[in-house]
Amino acid sequence: MSHGGSTQQEFTLNLPEIDALLAAAYKVRTRRRVLELLGLGPCTGKTTLLYLLVGLATLPVPLGGKGACAVLLDCSGRFDVVRLRNVVSEFAKLRYAGNLETEQVVGEALEHVHVFRPDTAGEFIATVGALEGYLLDWKGNGSGGRELAGVFVDGVEAFVWEGLREGPTDGNTETYTTIIRSLQSLQKTFLQVPIIATNNGTIRPSPDGEAPIYKTYLPHVWTAFVGVRIILARAPVKPFPVEVSLQEVWTEQQEKRLEVVRRNRIEGWVDVGGLGGGVENICMSHHDQTLAHEPLTLNRTPLRI
Repeated sequence: MSHGGSTQQEFTLNLPEIDALLAAAYKVRTRRRVLELLGLGPCTGKTTLLYLLVGLATLPVPLGGKGACAVLLDCSGRFDVVRLRNVVSEFAKLRYAGNLETEQVVGEALEHVHVFRPDTAGEFIATVGALEGYLLDWKGNGSGGRELAGVFVDGVEAFVWEGLREGPTDGNTETYTTIIRSLQSLQKTFLQVPIIATNNGTIRPSPDGEAPIYKTYLPHVWTAFVGVRIILARAPVKPFPVEVSLQEVWTEQQEKRLEVVRRNRIEGWVDVGGLGGGVENICMSHHDQTLAHEPLTLNRTPLRI
């Protein structure tokens, strides 16, 4: 397995909408190849987006991928190989309709996703520490000759309670400082390989009604490690006006309401540089068959968080 490309290579994930945001962020200030997908609440699409990025790392170039391999660290214990395949297959079919060999190609590509399931922070650190030897064992890992396109961490917040047992602040900080050092060591070996992590946070409306006010459960040391953060939240569905009667709700308004709910829109904001380095608004339609159905659309009007 190759150590990867030059340190001067642009940080790209082969999804144009995301790559445009990364390019803009790097022009502002950040040089850290760490992308966080922060979900504010359940079912915000962060895992679907992560799975799509994993697929793009391993799909062959003719199908829009990098033809590389990827490491997925499943910290939450919720990794679903069937869902991963469905997400990547739908993307490939949508981009390359009519290709009868798409399913076979997707299956072969996903054989180069190396999944690990650490249950504790200690296991995570030990796993990351052993990755160098594992990935450089061409014959043993089955991905000989392929570059490492990314290290994907699903549920990086999984160890937060473990750290809190040691103390409200110090335990968490120490735990995540060690986690970060292990990831940085891997980046040194594989020439700044991108790290993409999902995280959960909480949300409350902002006073100006624009971008949400949010926070995560992780200590500041993790926030400082992140280079770019994409914040995802479900768009609220407005209640019926008070003047609408119950009869009207059941007869005239029901279908309109159901159509709004079916759209299931996800709103997103992009934050950079630890972050506070500028925020942009994005939106997407959240289907479990991924963003391939409705790609991210960008609104370049700066917002504040």
